[in-house]
Amino acid sequence: MSKPVILLAFANYEDRPDLQLKGLAKEQKVITNALLKAQNEGICEVISKPAAGLNDIMEVFASKPVAVFHYAGHADDYELMLSESESLHSQGFAEYLGKQPALQLVVLNACSTKGHVENLVNNGVKAVIATSNLIKDEVAVEFAKDFYFYLGLGKSIFFAFNQFEAKNKIGGKRPEEFYIPPAHRALFWKGKADAVDTTVFPWFYTVKDDFHLKWNLADAAGNPLFGLPDLEHIRYDLPADPFLYLHHYERQHAEIFYGRAYQTRELYDKVGDMLCPPVILVYGQSGVGKTSLMQAGLLPYLEMFTTPYVTSRHPAKGLIDTLKEVFGITDPTVSIKQAWMQREKEMAGRPVVVVMDDIEEALIQPYIKAQSKFAKLFLDKLPSDLSKIRVEKKPVLSVNKEADNGEVSPVELADLTTEVKKLHPKIDLVLLESADKAVLSQTRSSHLLVSVTPQPGESLYQTISRHIDSWKSIVEAADKPIAIVIGKQQQKTTTTSLLAPPSMLQTLVPAKEKEIAPAANPLKGNDELQMFINELKTIFGDPNDRPAGKIILVYRKEYHSEIDMRIKQATIARTRTYIEPLTKEGIGQVVNGLTASKRVQQFYNLSVEAGLSDLIANDLLSDRESAIAPYLQILLTKMWVDANKINEPAPEFTRVLYLNLKDAGILLTDFLEEKMKELSNWIKAVVDSGFVLELLRSFINRHGTVSKRKMNDILDQYPNARPLLPDLIERLKRLFILVETPASDGNQAANELSFSHDILAPVIREMHDLSDRPVQRANRILKNKLIDWSSGNKKNLLDAGDLAVVESAQQWLPNYFANEQELISLSDKQRKKLNKSRLNKQIMAGLFVAFLILSIISIGFLWRQAVDKTLLSLSYDLAFKASTLLETSPTKSFRLAEYAYRTHDNNRSFQSLWNAYHQSAMYTELNGHTQAINSAVFSPDGSRILTASADNTAILWFPASGDTSVFRCPARVNTAAFSPDGAQILVALSNDTAILFNTNHTVAAIFAAHQNEVRSAVFSPNQQQVLTASWDNTAMLWDTKGNLLQTLPAHDDYLTGAIFSPSGNYILTTSVDKTAKLWSKDGQLIHTLEGHASAVNFAVFSPDEQMIVTTSDDQTARLWNINGELLHILSGHNGFVEGADFSANGKTIATVARDYTIKLWDTDGMELQTIQCPRSFLYSVVFAPNCPNCIQTGATLLTASEDKTARIWSLQSNSIRSQEDEIFSATYSPNGKYIVSTSRNKKAILWDVNGRKITELPGHQGMVNSAAFSPNSDQIITASADSSAKIWNIDGRERITLTGHHEALTGAVFNHSDKHQWALTSSKDKTARLWETSGKLIRTFIGHTQTVESAAFSPNDKYVLTASRDSTAKVWRTGNGQLLQTLVGHEAAVVDAAFSPDGKFIITASRDKTARLWSIDGRLLHILAGHTDVLTSAGFFPQGNRIITTSADKTAKVWNINGEELFTLSGHNASVEAVAFSPDDSRLLTASKDGTAKSWLINPDSMIADANLRRLAFLSLEDMRKYDVEDTDQRLGFDRLNWLFKERNAARLDSYAQYYTMMGKQKRSAKHFNTATRIYRQLYEQTNDSCYLQKMKEIETAQKRNR
Repeated sequence: MSKPVILLAFANYEDRPDLQLKGLAKEQKVITNALLKAQNEGICEVISKPAAGLNDIMEVFASKPVAVFHYAGHADDYELMLSESESLHSQGFAEYLGKQPALQLVVLNACSTKGHVENLVNNGVKAVIATSNLIKDEVAVEFAKDFYFYLGLGKSIFFAFNQFEAKNKIGGKRPEEFYIPPAHRALFWKGKADAVDTTVFPWFYTVKDDFHLKWNLADAAGNPLFGLPDLEHIRYDLPADPFLYLHHYERQHAEIFYGRAYQTRELYDKVGDMLCPPVILVYGQSGVGKTSLMQAGLLPYLEMFTTPYVTSRHPAKGLIDTLKEVFGITDPTVSIKQAWMQREKEMAGRPVVVVMDDIEEALIQPYIKAQSKFAKLFLDKLPSDLSKIRVEKKPVLSVNKEADNGEVSPVELADLTTEVKKLHPKIDLVLLESADKAVLSQTRSSHLLVSVTPQPGESLYQTISRHIDSWKSIVEAADKPIAIVIGKQQQKTTTTSLLAPPSMLQTLVPAKEKEIAPAANPLKGNDELQMFINELKTIFGDPNDRPAGKIILVYRKEYHSEIDMRIKQATIARTRTYIEPLTKEGIGQVVNGLTASKRVQQFYNLSVEAGLSDLIANDLLSDRESAIAPYLQILLTKMWVDANKINEPAPEFTRVLYLNLKDAGILLTDFLEEKMKELSNWIKAVVDSGFVLELLRSFINRHGTVSKRKMNDILDQYPNARPLLPDLIERLKRLFILVETPASDGNQAANELSFSHDILAPVIREMHDLSDRPVQRANRILKNKLIDWSSGNKKNLLDAGDLAVVESAQQWLPNYFANEQELISLSDKQRKKLNKSRLNKQIMAGLFVAFLILSIISIGFLWRQAVDKTLLSLSYDLAFKASTLLETSPTKSFRLAEYAYRTHDNNRSFQSLWNAYHQSAMYTELNGHTQAINSAVFSPDGSRILTASADNTAILWFPASGDTSVFRCPARVNTAAFSPDGAQILVALSNDTAILFNTNHTVAAIFAAHQNEVRSAVFSPNQQQVLTASWDNTAMLWDTKGNLLQTLPAHDDYLTGAIFSPSGNYILTTSVDKTAKLWSKDGQLIHTLEGHASAVNFAVFSPDEQMIVTTSDDQTARLWNINGELLHILSGHNGFVEGADFSANGKTIATVARDYTIKLWDTDGMELQTIQCPRSFLYSVVFAPNCPNCIQTGATLLTASEDKTARIWSLQSNSIRSQEDEIFSATYSPNGKYIVSTSRNKKAILWDVNGRKITELPGHQGMVNSAAFSPNSDQIITASADSSAKIWNIDGRERITLTGHHEALTGAVFNHSDKHQWALTSSKDKTARLWETSGKLIRTFIGHTQTVESAAFSPNDKYVLTASRDSTAKVWRTGNGQLLQTLVGHEAAVVDAAFSPDGKFIITASRDKTARLWSIDGRLLHILAGHTDVLTSAGFFPQGNRIITTSADKTAKVWNINGEELFTLSGHNASVEAVAFSPDDSRLLTASKDGTAKSWLINPDSMIADANLRRLAFLSLEDMRKYDVEDTDQRLGFDRLNWLFKERNAARLDSYAQYYTMMGKQKRSAKHFNTATRIYRQLYEQTNDSCYLQKMKEIETAQKRNR
């Protein structure tokens, strides 16, 4: 990186003494001196031209990267006057400067340069400082001195510019002192000066781009830490291992902490800038390294000029008490602000800076502070004999020392030290303030120094005794001994202060107990954060009376909008710093860091191969959303260990070392698996049992975050493993998986254990949930069996296999409950009665979730003539617009992508359509309410939608036609419901009533008896009764005429809702009292559902009434059986969970919450999908009903939200899920009727194409690696790790077993011809074999030196293609086994190879992360690089024009035949293992280790047809105009009406008709009116709706008016 150049150009009238500027020479000198340090350290180069001419200036620009151009001399609004005969004209010079690529700033420090600014900015100059009118010459020099002084320190343009004004304001200068009256001179930025006002300082700036204002010399020179203090004086000993796995970097690691120099500099400047707001928000994604940045990056520098404290929110204390603890506040009469300012006073004015981490925990798990009395503030903490000591001890030192000048002798000091040590064991040193500074400095590193000065008449011992309690709490909190420093005696008062980073405050103990007034309401929800923000307002709200220091709040980025909004609403001045993931430059700094400084390099003696950091950075940055910093820590720790094994005296990081580690795996999963292997070497049985995973899983709470646990709690939970646990915990700590936090009181039993890093939580949870080890299997077996057991079905016992699993894991399980023990005992008795020879049944890991794959309804392909380049450009433009809307408005994105595809079929339009269809949940919006929508429901027949809103209306929507009907109500509408026959509408109102409307808007009944607002109202299924729930704590039953039948005094607090069960036999009520209650239909209480930690908001029955879902403010939903027993807790939301619903088949649950998400779950409590919604609270969700006349399908959701919008969501369901295990392969049968999949469970499964299981193919003794159909679809061949292949009939009967291979088979296929059938197998025994289907071996293909991963026939069956781990693929002649070609080039194992459909090309896939395209004669054509992990398979599209590859990076990629990547198929949660195409080429199937096979539509017209079938919204006429999708059709000769009329979609036609009508009115265009008329005529012919005739008449009237 070249260093920036600052060009100083000075011009004076040398021949005219009367016109000379006398301050120019001084200005040149002060600028040069201000930049001297920066020059000496290579940060910049200063070139000065004392008598500058145009040629001088241009020569410098031509030869140097000038970043700052400074001009001082004569000027006016139009030119810079270099001399009497030469000047620089504004327009021309601006054009010249605008073309200088390195130029960042132009400073025109001359009179009247305001006229130049506009030209400079318009020509591309990034920032300008200029003047207007006249100002004193010495002021201009002073400004230049100050500005370049701070610029030379590495400060930003913004910072340097503001210092001059700030200094003069602080110094009390009046603005008029800078002017030459009556004119004035002002400095300003990027714009013209404001009106003259001599009462303000004569400079200002206008900011148009904050980014350019941040420019500074340090960053530009690639040395962001330039200008920061030297850290030499606070060095720690370097650790033996410089890389810390997942541990945070702490203060002592500052010297080996790299990669965050820019962020460190930014935060350092913000803390040190007196103009910067006092609250600094620092946020970034989890795992980005925020904590390490604070501790090892920022803290060492802050210590130089502030008193910093770094702390984290204490979960048992909350934010405010954590902050109080920082200052040692124990007296309730002392505020945090007082303590803060007192601390700064004690520190001689040094600002106190507090860094507080984990702020977001106040939103996730708010701290609730109990109401309590304030009693015995310190007495319980005082030593029992302290008062006696105070009475009996004589003063060791007298404070009356005037005779000998107050000096304390060494003997007296020694005596005092002996006595003081008895007060507390950690007080072990007494020093004099007048002691040698070196002694004090050395003591500061190991002790907490406390200064104490007695008042007259009091001995030092008495003073120390009096403050012992406050010191005790400080010592314990800081975990350091205390050293008392005796200061000079004060005349009247005693003060206590700290000389080093302290943790105490002078404590005032009240004379008697005081009562703390109870809070008006107990804190709940997010109140903790709000109270903390209120406290910040108290501390920093008054700019004239607040601490000099700042507070830095650190939290995860997903909570930024909430926290930032709250602080903004409180009108607290704040600034924000986003910690982005490590950049390529940052990764390079980390990799090469140990070679950067001499001391570190000499200590570790590490060398790094050139280019390695770029290689690592490119790999890590391929996924910017991944946890880059933790991955890098793990990688470098492993590299350090391995490099030391190779050459300990001089370790070296090389590419080979990295690639080997990378191939072995560097992800978090790999890290954990590696640690599990190390643990297995110690005690394999414990790891294999699954107990370690179970133990680690116990640290993850219901929110999915990490909880801290005490050792005693763990021992109590697992009593059977008690002898082993201490050693196991210790080993987990050594393996960097667990860390231990000491208790503040020094009690080892209170120490807390947690994960070494939060990002381990989701990985461990996934490993645990997917684990098939005995402990996890036993837990699942018991949980599933007890569901039936608890419902009274005690005949459903454990079979012999399940019982054996439970017994094998018994040692590692918690103590059994009574029902578990009874179940096991009875199952054991049953087992003894059964025939021992009976085969143990294999149990299923769960229920197969089979989603109906939507029928492919083909619409006629829209053919058109080839389009010219303009059409292609328009298509590209529309595709780009579609991509920008993919996240914020997926429906509009899809429709724009559709227009892009209709306009021109190209790769970009196809990719945008693919992404919009497959990668997002699309929705249709219903807009019409003016306030929040509280609920939304479908009508029973699915043709209408009803919404309830806070705007006092309910709206009935007709999505098919777009019509609405508004029901106006006298108060806020909380809910609205249809009657079972759909003929009436029932609304619950905030005015304590409910109203029943007929659909013609007449009122049928009013339900008035409640004493508070009615929160819900519903019909009974037989439509004979109405049920209401109110905030008066009751539910009421009514007849449909408004007569009260019965009152249910249901709860102890507000009711939030009440519903009938589908049969009407039960009633369910929910309440703020944290419960739901199940009642019989006649009002008898059956069960109370208890367990939620906060208000229960909603409840719903499953369609079969066997399950209930409740939602709550505790951020969870809970699944119960009808007997009131909890089945599962649905954890994952980060806000109040408001609504829920079951799908029509009862297998899927949808929940919505105030975290802006919809979540889908199965009935086993597993989260299936999260749908991100527009950022607005969601209040309700319902599935569309499944019925013959429904406008929507069961794969559709309806939500109501705070943003005045209801949304109809079209869900994608393209998965075939095998809950048994990961899927290795899946393929279609040639006749298109079947799919066969294989997995680890030793069998293949046959499905129909809709995902319904037909049969299983059991019999193999090892995992089944592949399966394939015969050409006529009547047979299946499977290949297994048991060294055999089996051929099966399509009905699942085994025909024959092919044996002969010596090791596991990797694949098996049939040939393509049905005239003579062969089978081809590949194996780990390094061979492929050709068989007759009768089982006879024909020949063996020998030649590979490692495992043959796959084998395939050419389309004409004349050749065989094999892929091997020896990094080659080979082509053989089928007839005689002759080797024809060896394809060499891959750098790692070749895992798959395939012929193109025409047999002319070969594609190979390799673990080197690339695929390669070859000609049939062995020539390499293209390398397909783009995956971020090893490839697992590769193949051609049936047409042969595209290639698809699958990878362990969880994706599949599609390429064209030229090797260009087209798009990525994402959605799997584990490695994608194989791909197959349907016979009709409309779909492709991907199989993954996440246990699913996904079916993807690959035909654009099929995607569009499916979207239309699901009634996805079309673009409105405003959107069509906004995105300019139509106006160029006629000019381009593109007949869009042709495909509109062929499609015959009434909704889209109506939308276009409105668009052309609007364009006709605006442009007075007969052409547009005629087009609209044609469309309305088409609509009338299609629908026979007379409204379209009326539209045509209106157009005719508009045309006459135009004429």
